[in-house]
Formats: sequence, structure tokens, C-alpha cells
Amino acid sequence: MKYVLYLFYKYYDKGSTRQIAYEKAIFSTLALLFLNITALGNFLSLIPNHSWFSTQTRSTKYLTVFVIVILGYFVIERACPKDKVITFGLLGNRHKLNSWLLFGYIVFSVLLLIIAVNNRHQLLF
Repeated sequence: MKYVLYLFYKYYDKGSTRQIAYEKAIFSTLALLFLNITALGNFLSLIPNHSWFSTQTRSTKYLTVFVIVILGYFVIERACPKDKVITFGLLGNRHKLNSWLLFGYIVFSVLLLIIAVNNRHQLLF
């Protein structure tokens, strides 16, 4: 996870996002993590059709997501401190290749989530 965080940090460490590159990297890593958890949950039918989340009010949903994101932020921040992420560099050629691989992984994850949601009832798991 530290390397994915580093790749996001290097991506955001340019231009107007330079001041908040570490924070944006953490939120991007959280988004990717939640995307993968949701896709896996749909493939394995761990997420019911009428879950607790769908019966709640809008303010309760926002509060729940806010608490989950804040807790995830602090867990990642403690597990991968900023100074260790900044010094976690690799050589330039490998960094560029791995950035493209991360982009491909993100696209693959989104497609996997779409397939999992569309074929939810047809899966054998």
C-alpha cells in the first residue's frame, strides 16, 4: 500500500496540488481501496440487495461515509507517515512504468465493479 500511496503522491506533487499532495494521495488510495472492496463484495455476494445503508436517511448516509473516510484516513496516515512516503522513491524509468500500471489497474477495477454490479444475480459464488 505504501508504494501505491507513493505513486499517487508523485502524481499530485505537481502544479496547484503540490501543497496537499500527501492528503490527496491518501484519499485516492482510500477511493481505490473502497472500489476494490465493493467489487469484491459484489462478486462474492457479500453485499445484500437491501442493505442497512439503503434504508437510512440522507444525513445518516453522509455521516456514515464521513466517519468511514476519516477513520480510513487516520489509519493510512499512521501506517504510512508522510516522511516515509516522500523518501520511498524508485528510479525514473520504473516509476513511469509503475504509474501506467497503476492507471491500468484503476481502469480494470472500475470495469470489474461494473461487471460485478451488472451480473450480480448471475454469479455462481
